[in-house]
Amino acid sequence: MGHLIIIDNPAIKPVEETLREVDQVLKTQPVPDADAMAQLVKDLYSFGTKIMNDAPEAAEKLFRKVTELDPNYANGYINWGFSLHKQGRNDEAVDQYKISLTKAPEPALALDVLTWLGGKDIRRYQDVLDVLKAQPDLIAPLDKEKLLGDMEFQLKHFSKAAEAYECARQLAPADPFILKALGDVHSALLQEAKASQYYTQAIALVTESVDTAEQAISALPPVAPGQVQPDRNSLETTVIEARKTLARLHYEIGDTLLSLDADLEQVWTHWKEAIQIAPGAESTLSIADMLYNNGLANKDRLTKAADTYTTYNQASPTPDSDAYVLLNLGLCHYYLYNYPAAIETLTKAAQPAGDYQHYANYWLGVLYNSQRKFEEAEPYYQRAFRQKPDEYFIIEGLILCLSALGKKDEALAICQKTKARYSTSQERTAELTYLIGNIHLDFKELDKALHYYEDALQQDPLHVFARHNMAHILEKKGEYGKARDEWNNAKSNYLDLLAKSTPA
Repeated sequence: MGHLIIIDNPAIKPVEETLREVDQVLKTQPVPDADAMAQLVKDLYSFGTKIMNDAPEAAEKLFRKVTELDPNYANGYINWGFSLHKQGRNDEAVDQYKISLTKAPEPALALDVLTWLGGKDIRRYQDVLDVLKAQPDLIAPLDKEKLLGDMEFQLKHFSKAAEAYECARQLAPADPFILKALGDVHSALLQEAKASQYYTQAIALVTESVDTAEQAISALPPVAPGQVQPDRNSLETTVIEARKTLARLHYEIGDTLLSLDADLEQVWTHWKEAIQIAPGAESTLSIADMLYNNGLANKDRLTKAADTYTTYNQASPTPDSDAYVLLNLGLCHYYLYNYPAAIETLTKAAQPAGDYQHYANYWLGVLYNSQRKFEEAEPYYQRAFRQKPDEYFIIEGLILCLSALGKKDEALAICQKTKARYSTSQERTAELTYLIGNIHLDFKELDKALHYYEDALQQDPLHVFARHNMAHILEKKGEYGKARDEWNNAKSNYLDLLAKSTPA
Protein backbone atom coordinates (compact mmCIF):
# COMPACT_ATOMS: atom_id res chain seq x y z
CA MET A 1 0.00 0.00 0.00
CA GLY A 2 1.34 3.45 -0.87
CA HIS A 3 2.29 5.99 1.78
CA LEU A 4 0.75 9.45 1.63
CA ILE A 5 3.18 12.31 2.23
CA ILE A 6 1.70 14.56 4.90
CA ILE A 7 1.88 18.21 3.97
CA ASP A 8 3.95 20.10 6.53
CA ASN A 9 2.25 22.87 8.51
CA PRO A 10 -0.70 23.47 6.14
CA ALA A 11 -1.94 26.39 8.24
CA ILE A 12 1.04 28.55 7.25
CA LYS A 13 0.19 28.21 3.53
CA PRO A 14 -2.66 29.77 1.56
CA VAL A 15 -5.69 27.53 1.25
CA GLU A 16 -5.52 27.26 -2.54
CA GLU A 17 -1.87 26.22 -2.44
CA THR A 18 -2.57 23.64 0.25
CA LEU A 19 -5.43 22.10 -1.72
CA ARG A 20 -3.36 22.00 -4.93
CA GLU A 21 -0.63 20.11 -3.09
CA VAL A 22 -3.17 17.66 -1.66
CA ASP A 23 -4.62 16.99 -5.12
CA GLN A 24 -1.16 16.52 -6.60
CA VAL A 25 -0.14 14.04 -3.88
CA LEU A 26 -3.36 12.07 -4.29
CA LYS A 27 -2.78 11.80 -8.03
CA THR A 28 0.65 10.31 -7.51
CA GLN A 29 -0.44 8.05 -4.63
CA PRO A 30 -3.99 6.88 -5.40
CA VAL A 31 -3.96 4.17 -2.68
CA PRO A 32 -2.58 5.99 0.36
CA ASP A 33 -1.91 4.57 3.79
CA ALA A 34 -5.06 4.72 5.97
CA ASP A 35 -3.27 6.29 8.93
CA ALA A 36 -1.65 8.91 6.71
CA MET A 37 -5.02 9.72 5.12
CA ALA A 38 -6.63 10.09 8.54
CA GLN A 39 -3.83 12.47 9.57
CA LEU A 40 -4.28 14.53 6.39
CA VAL A 41 -8.03 14.84 7.04
CA LYS A 42 -7.28 15.89 10.61
CA ASP A 43 -4.77 18.53 9.44
CA LEU A 44 -7.12 20.00 6.85
CA TYR A 45 -9.99 20.03 9.35
CA SER A 46 -7.80 21.77 11.95
CA PHE A 47 -6.73 24.34 9.33
CA GLY A 48 -10.38 25.03 8.52
CA THR A 49 -11.44 25.45 12.15
CA LYS A 50 -8.68 28.02 12.69
CA ILE A 51 -9.86 30.28 9.86
CA MET A 52 -13.62 29.66 9.61
CA ASN A 53 -14.60 32.74 11.62
CA ASP A 54 -12.34 35.17 9.76
CA ALA A 55 -12.20 33.51 6.33
CA PRO A 56 -15.35 31.37 5.94
CA GLU A 57 -15.11 31.14 2.14
CA ALA A 58 -11.63 29.63 2.34
CA ALA A 59 -12.67 27.38 5.23
CA GLU A 60 -15.60 26.10 3.14
CA LYS A 61 -13.13 24.79 0.54
CA LEU A 62 -11.15 22.97 3.22
CA PHE A 63 -14.20 21.31 4.76
CA ARG A 64 -15.45 20.34 1.30
CA LYS A 65 -12.12 18.56 0.75
CA VAL A 66 -12.29 16.97 4.21
CA THR A 67 -15.68 15.41 3.43
CA GLU A 68 -14.47 14.35 0.00
CA LEU A 69 -11.54 12.50 1.59
CA ASP A 70 -13.67 11.09 4.43
CA PRO A 71 -17.38 11.03 3.47
CA ASN A 72 -18.35 9.76 6.94
CA TYR A 73 -16.66 12.52 8.94
CA ALA A 74 -19.62 14.21 10.69
CA ASN A 75 -17.57 17.14 12.03
CA GLY A 76 -16.48 18.05 8.50
CA TYR A 77 -20.10 18.54 7.39
CA ILE A 78 -20.92 20.44 10.59
CA ASN A 79 -18.13 22.98 10.13
CA TRP A 80 -18.82 23.15 6.40
CA GLY A 81 -22.34 24.18 7.40
CA PHE A 82 -21.01 26.72 9.88
CA SER A 83 -18.72 28.30 7.26
CA LEU A 84 -21.74 28.61 4.93
CA HIS A 85 -23.76 30.15 7.77
CA LYS A 86 -20.99 32.73 8.31
CA GLN A 87 -21.39 33.71 4.64
CA GLY A 88 -25.15 34.16 5.04
CA ARG A 89 -25.92 31.04 2.99
CA ASN A 90 -28.22 29.60 5.63
CA ASP A 91 -30.25 27.19 3.48
CA GLU A 92 -27.03 25.59 2.20
CA ALA A 93 -25.75 25.45 5.78
CA VAL A 94 -28.87 23.58 6.86
CA ASP A 95 -28.28 21.02 4.11
CA GLN A 96 -24.81 20.27 5.48
CA TYR A 97 -26.09 20.08 9.06
CA LYS A 98 -28.67 17.51 7.92
CA ILE A 99 -26.02 15.44 6.16
CA SER A 100 -23.85 15.48 9.29
CA LEU A 101 -26.69 13.87 11.25
CA THR A 102 -26.61 10.86 8.91
CA LYS A 103 -22.90 10.29 9.62
CA ALA A 104 -23.21 8.94 13.17
CA PRO A 105 -22.02 11.93 15.20
CA GLU A 106 -21.65 11.55 18.96
CA PRO A 107 -25.05 12.02 20.70
CA ALA A 108 -23.98 15.27 22.42
CA LEU A 109 -22.73 16.69 19.11
CA ALA A 110 -25.92 15.59 17.33
CA LEU A 111 -27.92 17.42 20.00
CA ASP A 112 -25.93 20.61 19.34
CA VAL A 113 -26.56 20.31 15.61
CA LEU A 114 -30.28 19.75 16.10
CA THR A 115 -30.42 22.75 18.44
CA TRP A 116 -28.72 24.94 15.81
CA LEU A 117 -31.00 23.49 13.15
CA GLY A 118 -34.09 24.36 15.20
CA GLY A 119 -32.95 27.95 15.66
CA LYS A 120 -35.76 30.49 15.48
CA ASP A 121 -37.11 29.60 12.04
CA ILE A 122 -40.50 27.89 11.97
CA ARG A 123 -39.50 26.01 8.81
CA ARG A 124 -36.72 24.30 10.78
CA TYR A 125 -38.80 23.14 13.74
CA GLN A 126 -40.46 20.55 11.51
CA ASP A 127 -37.03 19.65 10.07
CA VAL A 128 -35.87 18.69 13.56
CA LEU A 129 -39.01 16.63 14.17
CA ASP A 130 -38.49 14.85 10.85
CA VAL A 131 -34.87 14.01 11.71
CA LEU A 132 -35.83 12.65 15.13
CA LYS A 133 -38.63 10.58 13.60
CA ALA A 134 -36.26 9.09 11.03
CA GLN A 135 -33.41 8.58 13.53
CA PRO A 136 -34.99 8.03 16.97
CA ASP A 137 -31.69 6.85 18.50
CA LEU A 138 -29.64 9.81 17.27
CA ILE A 139 -29.46 11.47 20.69
CA ALA A 140 -29.97 10.39 24.30
CA PRO A 141 -33.61 9.53 25.16
CA LEU A 142 -34.04 12.40 27.64
CA ASP A 143 -32.60 14.95 25.21
CA LYS A 144 -34.84 13.57 22.47
CA GLU A 145 -38.04 13.98 24.50
CA LYS A 146 -37.13 17.51 25.62
CA LEU A 147 -36.24 18.55 22.07
CA LEU A 148 -39.42 16.99 20.70
CA GLY A 149 -41.38 18.96 23.28
CA ASP A 150 -39.58 22.20 22.41
CA MET A 151 -40.17 21.82 18.66
CA GLU A 152 -43.83 20.84 19.06
CA PHE A 153 -44.32 23.79 21.42
CA GLN A 154 -42.81 26.20 18.86
CA LEU A 155 -45.19 24.78 16.25
CA LYS A 156 -48.08 25.30 18.71
CA HIS A 157 -48.82 21.58 18.83
CA PHE A 158 -49.41 21.85 22.55
CA SER A 159 -50.88 18.40 23.22
CA LYS A 160 -47.92 16.75 21.49
CA ALA A 161 -45.51 19.02 23.39
CA ALA A 162 -47.12 18.04 26.70
CA GLU A 163 -46.86 14.36 25.77
CA ALA A 164 -43.12 14.68 25.04
CA TYR A 165 -42.45 16.66 28.21
CA GLU A 166 -44.33 14.07 30.28
CA CYS A 167 -42.09 11.35 28.79
CA ALA A 168 -39.06 13.47 29.71
CA ARG A 169 -40.42 13.89 33.22
CA GLN A 170 -40.61 10.11 33.63
CA LEU A 171 -36.91 9.93 32.69
CA ALA A 172 -35.83 12.86 34.90
CA PRO A 173 -38.42 13.56 37.62
CA ALA A 174 -36.03 15.92 39.47
CA ASP A 175 -35.43 18.23 36.48
CA PRO A 176 -37.16 21.54 37.32
CA PHE A 177 -36.98 22.81 33.74
CA ILE A 178 -39.16 19.95 32.52
CA LEU A 179 -41.79 21.02 35.05
CA LYS A 180 -41.33 24.58 33.85
CA ALA A 181 -41.86 23.43 30.23
CA LEU A 182 -45.12 21.74 31.22
CA GLY A 183 -46.14 25.01 32.88
CA ASP A 184 -45.37 26.82 29.61
CA VAL A 185 -47.71 24.49 27.71
CA HIS A 186 -50.58 25.24 30.08
CA SER A 187 -49.76 28.99 30.01
CA ALA A 188 -50.05 28.90 26.22
CA LEU A 189 -53.40 27.12 26.59
CA LEU A 190 -54.51 29.87 29.03
CA GLN A 191 -54.83 27.28 31.80
CA GLU A 192 -53.26 29.59 34.37
CA ALA A 193 -54.05 27.55 37.49
CA LYS A 194 -52.45 24.41 36.03
CA ALA A 195 -49.46 26.41 34.75
CA SER A 196 -48.96 28.00 38.16
CA GLN A 197 -49.02 24.54 39.75
CA TYR A 198 -46.15 23.33 37.56
CA TYR A 199 -44.15 26.55 38.02
CA THR A 200 -44.58 26.31 41.79
CA GLN A 201 -43.42 22.68 41.80
CA ALA A 202 -40.33 23.57 39.74
CA ILE A 203 -39.44 26.48 42.03
CA ALA A 204 -39.98 24.37 45.15
CA LEU A 205 -37.72 21.63 43.78
CA VAL A 206 -34.76 23.99 43.35
CA THR A 207 -35.50 25.94 46.53
CA GLU A 208 -35.36 22.68 48.47
CA SER A 209 -31.88 21.94 47.10
CA VAL A 210 -30.71 25.44 48.15
CA ASP A 211 -32.20 25.01 51.65
CA THR A 212 -30.71 21.53 52.07
CA ALA A 213 -27.21 22.73 51.19
CA GLU A 214 -27.52 25.81 53.43
CA GLN A 215 -28.70 23.64 56.36
CA ALA A 216 -25.75 21.31 55.80
CA ILE A 217 -23.38 24.30 55.98
CA SER A 218 -24.95 25.55 59.20
CA ALA A 219 -24.50 22.07 60.74
CA LEU A 220 -20.74 22.11 60.14
CA PRO A 221 -18.46 22.99 63.07
CA PRO A 222 -17.01 26.51 63.11
CA VAL A 223 -13.87 27.02 61.05
CA ALA A 224 -10.77 27.99 63.00
CA PRO A 225 -8.58 30.79 61.55
CA GLY A 226 -6.39 29.37 58.81
CA GLN A 227 -8.25 26.05 58.75
CA VAL A 228 -9.39 24.61 55.43
CA GLN A 229 -12.74 22.86 55.41
CA PRO A 230 -13.27 21.15 52.01
CA ASP A 231 -16.82 20.09 52.85
CA ARG A 232 -17.83 23.69 53.53
CA ASN A 233 -16.25 24.90 50.29
CA SER A 234 -18.04 22.19 48.31
CA LEU A 235 -21.40 22.98 49.92
CA GLU A 236 -20.96 26.72 49.39
CA THR A 237 -20.30 26.07 45.70
CA THR A 238 -23.44 23.90 45.60
CA VAL A 239 -25.49 26.75 47.12
CA ILE A 240 -24.13 29.29 44.64
CA GLU A 241 -24.90 27.06 41.65
CA ALA A 242 -28.34 26.14 43.00
CA ARG A 243 -29.21 29.81 43.50
CA LYS A 244 -28.13 30.53 39.93
CA THR A 245 -30.38 27.70 38.75
CA LEU A 246 -33.28 29.10 40.77
CA ALA A 247 -32.66 32.56 39.31
CA ARG A 248 -32.53 31.15 35.77
CA LEU A 249 -35.78 29.29 36.41
CA HIS A 250 -37.54 32.49 37.48
CA TYR A 251 -36.03 34.32 34.49
CA GLU A 252 -37.22 31.69 32.01
CA ILE A 253 -40.72 31.59 33.49
CA GLY A 254 -40.94 35.37 33.18
CA ASP A 255 -39.55 35.21 29.64
CA THR A 256 -42.23 32.71 28.61
CA LEU A 257 -45.00 34.79 30.18
CA LEU A 258 -43.69 37.89 28.37
CA SER A 259 -43.68 36.02 25.02
CA LEU A 260 -47.31 35.06 25.70
CA ASP A 261 -48.23 38.75 26.28
CA ALA A 262 -48.83 38.33 29.99
CA ASP A 263 -49.18 41.42 32.14
CA LEU A 264 -45.77 42.92 32.93
CA GLU A 265 -46.39 42.77 36.66
CA GLN A 266 -46.91 39.02 36.37
CA VAL A 267 -43.62 38.76 34.50
CA TRP A 268 -41.91 41.09 36.96
CA THR A 269 -42.97 38.92 39.91
CA HIS A 270 -40.60 36.22 38.64
CA TRP A 271 -37.89 38.51 37.32
CA LYS A 272 -37.70 40.42 40.59
CA GLU A 273 -37.13 37.12 42.38
CA ALA A 274 -34.37 36.17 39.92
CA ILE A 275 -32.59 39.49 40.48
CA GLN A 276 -32.78 39.23 44.26
CA ILE A 277 -31.61 35.61 44.32
CA ALA A 278 -28.57 36.09 42.05
CA PRO A 279 -27.94 39.78 41.25
CA GLY A 280 -24.66 39.09 39.45
CA ALA A 281 -25.85 36.11 37.38
CA GLU A 282 -26.27 36.08 33.60
CA SER A 283 -30.03 35.78 34.14
CA THR A 284 -30.05 39.26 35.70
CA LEU A 285 -28.29 40.71 32.65
CA SER A 286 -30.74 38.88 30.37
CA ILE A 287 -33.66 40.42 32.28
CA ALA A 288 -32.16 43.89 31.92
CA ASP A 289 -31.69 43.36 28.17
CA MET A 290 -35.25 42.08 27.71
CA LEU A 291 -36.72 45.04 29.59
CA TYR A 292 -34.56 47.49 27.64
CA ASN A 293 -35.23 45.96 24.20
CA ASN A 294 -38.98 45.84 24.85
CA GLY A 295 -39.24 49.13 26.69
CA LEU A 296 -38.03 52.07 24.59
CA ALA A 297 -41.56 53.49 24.52
CA ASN A 298 -42.46 52.41 28.05
CA LYS A 299 -41.21 54.40 31.02
CA ASP A 300 -41.97 51.65 33.54
CA ARG A 301 -39.97 49.04 31.61
CA LEU A 302 -37.07 51.43 31.05
CA THR A 303 -37.00 52.30 34.75
CA LYS A 304 -36.94 48.59 35.64
CA ALA A 305 -34.22 48.01 33.03
CA ALA A 306 -32.09 50.81 34.52
CA ASP A 307 -32.53 49.43 38.04
CA THR A 308 -31.63 45.91 36.85
CA TYR A 309 -28.49 47.03 34.98
CA THR A 310 -27.48 48.97 38.10
CA THR A 311 -28.01 45.91 40.32
CA TYR A 312 -25.99 43.71 37.96
CA ASN A 313 -23.19 46.28 37.73
CA GLN A 314 -22.96 46.68 41.50
CA ALA A 315 -22.92 42.89 42.01
CA SER A 316 -19.93 42.52 39.69
CA PRO A 317 -16.53 41.78 41.28
CA THR A 318 -15.28 44.81 39.33
CA PRO A 319 -18.14 47.36 39.09
CA ASP A 320 -18.08 49.88 36.25
CA SER A 321 -15.83 47.66 34.13
CA ASP A 322 -18.40 46.14 31.71
CA ALA A 323 -18.76 48.63 28.86
CA TYR A 324 -21.81 46.84 27.42
CA VAL A 325 -23.73 47.15 30.70
CA LEU A 326 -22.66 50.77 31.19
CA LEU A 327 -23.65 51.67 27.62
CA ASN A 328 -27.15 50.22 27.98
CA LEU A 329 -27.58 51.73 31.44
CA GLY A 330 -26.55 55.10 30.05
CA LEU A 331 -29.08 54.77 27.22
CA CYS A 332 -31.82 53.91 29.73
CA HIS A 333 -31.05 57.16 31.56
CA TYR A 334 -30.98 59.04 28.25
CA TYR A 335 -34.42 57.79 27.17
CA LEU A 336 -35.73 58.58 30.67
CA TYR A 337 -34.40 62.16 30.23
CA ASN A 338 -32.07 61.69 33.20
CA TYR A 339 -29.23 63.47 31.40
CA PRO A 340 -26.73 63.89 34.28
CA ALA A 341 -26.84 60.14 35.04
CA ALA A 342 -26.63 59.36 31.31
CA ILE A 343 -23.54 61.54 30.89
CA GLU A 344 -21.84 60.00 33.92
CA THR A 345 -22.56 56.42 32.84
CA LEU A 346 -21.78 56.85 29.13
CA THR A 347 -18.50 58.58 30.04
CA LYS A 348 -17.54 55.47 32.03
CA ALA A 349 -18.58 53.26 29.10
CA ALA A 350 -16.33 55.24 26.75
CA GLN A 351 -13.19 54.60 28.83
CA PRO A 352 -12.30 50.94 28.11
CA ALA A 353 -11.11 50.29 24.55
CA GLY A 354 -13.22 47.71 22.78
CA ASP A 355 -16.38 47.05 20.82
CA TYR A 356 -18.52 49.63 22.66
CA GLN A 357 -16.22 52.62 22.93
CA HIS A 358 -17.35 54.25 19.68
CA TYR A 359 -21.01 53.69 20.58
CA ALA A 360 -20.54 55.39 23.96
CA ASN A 361 -18.80 58.40 22.36
CA TYR A 362 -21.46 58.61 19.65
CA TRP A 363 -24.30 58.60 22.19
CA LEU A 364 -22.55 61.25 24.28
CA GLY A 365 -22.53 63.33 21.11
CA VAL A 366 -26.23 62.62 20.56
CA LEU A 367 -27.02 63.51 24.18
CA TYR A 368 -25.36 66.92 23.99
CA ASN A 369 -26.69 67.47 20.46
CA SER A 370 -30.27 66.85 21.64
CA GLN A 371 -29.77 69.66 24.16
CA ARG A 372 -28.38 71.89 21.38
CA LYS A 373 -24.97 71.92 23.11
CA PHE A 374 -23.17 71.48 19.80
CA GLU A 375 -19.71 72.57 20.95
CA GLU A 376 -19.80 69.96 23.72
CA ALA A 377 -21.17 67.33 21.34
CA GLU A 378 -18.50 67.74 18.64
CA PRO A 379 -15.50 66.20 20.51
CA TYR A 380 -17.48 63.03 21.20
CA TYR A 381 -18.62 62.70 17.58
CA GLN A 382 -15.02 63.29 16.47
CA ARG A 383 -13.73 60.56 18.82
CA ALA A 384 -16.37 58.12 17.59
CA PHE A 385 -15.44 58.99 13.99
CA ARG A 386 -11.74 58.37 14.64
CA GLN A 387 -12.58 55.01 16.22
CA LYS A 388 -15.01 53.91 13.49
CA PRO A 389 -14.59 56.16 10.42
CA ASP A 390 -16.77 53.97 8.18
CA GLU A 391 -19.92 53.83 10.33
CA TYR A 392 -22.61 55.82 8.52
CA PHE A 393 -24.60 56.74 11.64
CA ILE A 394 -21.45 58.27 13.17
CA ILE A 395 -20.64 60.18 9.98
CA GLU A 396 -24.21 61.51 9.82
CA GLY A 397 -24.16 62.59 13.49
CA LEU A 398 -20.82 64.38 13.05
CA ILE A 399 -22.01 66.15 9.88
CA LEU A 400 -25.20 67.35 11.60
CA CYS A 401 -23.15 68.70 14.49
CA LEU A 402 -20.60 70.45 12.27
CA SER A 403 -23.39 72.04 10.21
CA ALA A 404 -25.04 73.29 13.40
CA LEU A 405 -21.70 74.87 14.37
CA GLY A 406 -21.40 76.55 10.96
CA LYS A 407 -18.36 74.44 9.97
CA LYS A 408 -19.48 73.85 6.40
CA ASP A 409 -16.05 73.32 4.84
CA GLU A 410 -15.02 70.78 7.47
CA ALA A 411 -18.30 68.88 7.06
CA LEU A 412 -17.90 68.80 3.26
CA ALA A 413 -14.29 67.65 3.55
CA ILE A 414 -15.29 64.70 5.76
CA CYS A 415 -18.03 63.69 3.32
CA GLN A 416 -15.74 63.86 0.28
CA LYS A 417 -12.95 61.96 2.02
CA THR A 418 -15.32 59.24 3.20
CA LYS A 419 -17.09 59.12 -0.16
CA ALA A 420 -13.78 58.33 -1.87
CA ARG A 421 -13.42 55.22 0.29
CA TYR A 422 -16.88 54.06 -0.77
CA SER A 423 -16.34 54.57 -4.50
CA THR A 424 -17.18 50.93 -5.26
CA SER A 425 -20.50 50.95 -3.35
CA GLN A 426 -23.29 52.86 -5.07
CA GLU A 427 -25.58 52.65 -2.05
CA ARG A 428 -22.96 54.04 0.35
CA THR A 429 -21.90 56.69 -2.16
CA ALA A 430 -25.55 57.75 -2.47
CA GLU A 431 -25.80 58.11 1.32
CA LEU A 432 -22.79 60.42 1.42
CA THR A 433 -23.97 62.40 -1.60
CA TYR A 434 -27.26 62.85 0.26
CA LEU A 435 -25.34 64.16 3.30
CA ILE A 436 -23.53 66.69 1.10
CA GLY A 437 -26.94 67.84 -0.11
CA ASN A 438 -28.03 68.23 3.52
CA ILE A 439 -25.01 70.42 4.29
CA HIS A 440 -25.88 72.78 1.44
CA LEU A 441 -29.53 72.76 2.51
CA ASP A 442 -28.52 73.72 6.06
CA PHE A 443 -26.66 76.71 4.62
CA LYS A 444 -29.64 77.72 2.42
CA GLU A 445 -27.77 76.82 -0.81
CA LEU A 446 -30.86 75.35 -2.42
CA ASP A 447 -29.60 74.86 -5.98
CA LYS A 448 -26.45 73.07 -4.82
CA ALA A 449 -28.49 70.92 -2.42
CA LEU A 450 -30.93 70.06 -5.24
CA HIS A 451 -28.01 69.01 -7.47
CA TYR A 452 -26.63 66.60 -4.85
CA TYR A 453 -30.04 65.11 -4.09
CA GLU A 454 -30.53 64.45 -7.81
CA ASP A 455 -27.06 62.90 -7.91
CA ALA A 456 -27.88 60.68 -4.91
CA LEU A 457 -31.05 59.50 -6.67
CA GLN A 458 -29.04 58.64 -9.78
CA GLN A 459 -26.95 56.34 -7.59
CA ASP A 460 -29.90 55.00 -5.58
CA PRO A 461 -33.34 55.70 -7.11
CA LEU A 462 -35.06 54.41 -3.94
CA HIS A 463 -33.33 56.88 -1.59
CA VAL A 464 -36.48 58.11 0.17
CA PHE A 465 -34.88 60.93 2.15
CA ALA A 466 -33.06 62.42 -0.84
CA ARG A 467 -36.34 62.46 -2.77
CA HIS A 468 -38.18 63.90 0.24
CA ASN A 469 -35.68 66.75 0.61
CA MET A 470 -35.69 67.39 -3.13
CA ALA A 471 -39.49 67.79 -2.99
CA HIS A 472 -39.06 70.20 -0.07
CA ILE A 473 -36.66 72.38 -2.11
CA LEU A 474 -38.90 72.33 -5.19
CA GLU A 475 -41.79 73.51 -3.04
CA LYS A 476 -39.66 76.34 -1.65
CA LYS A 477 -38.74 77.34 -5.21
CA GLY A 478 -42.45 77.50 -6.11
CA GLU A 479 -42.36 74.47 -8.40
CA TYR A 480 -45.43 72.94 -6.78
CA GLY A 481 -46.29 70.43 -9.51
CA LYS A 482 -42.81 68.93 -9.50
CA ALA A 483 -42.77 68.98 -5.71
CA ARG A 484 -46.08 67.11 -5.55
CA ASP A 485 -44.75 64.46 -7.98
CA GLU A 486 -41.64 63.95 -5.83
CA TRP A 487 -43.69 63.72 -2.64
CA ASN A 488 -45.74 60.97 -4.27
CA ASN A 489 -42.59 59.22 -5.53
CA ALA A 490 -41.07 59.42 -2.05
CA LYS A 491 -44.20 57.87 -0.55
CA SER A 492 -44.15 55.11 -3.17
CA ASN A 493 -40.44 54.42 -2.56
CA TYR A 494 -41.04 54.25 1.17
CA LEU A 495 -43.91 51.78 0.79
CA ASP A 496 -41.78 49.63 -1.55
CA LEU A 497 -38.91 49.53 0.96
CA LEU A 498 -41.33 48.78 3.79
CA ALA A 499 -42.82 45.87 1.86
CA LYS A 500 -39.36 44.43 1.15
CA SER A 501 -38.32 44.66 4.81
CA THR A 502 -41.52 43.11 6.20
CA PRO A 503 -41.36 39.32 6.68
CA ALA A 504 -43.84 37.32 4.62
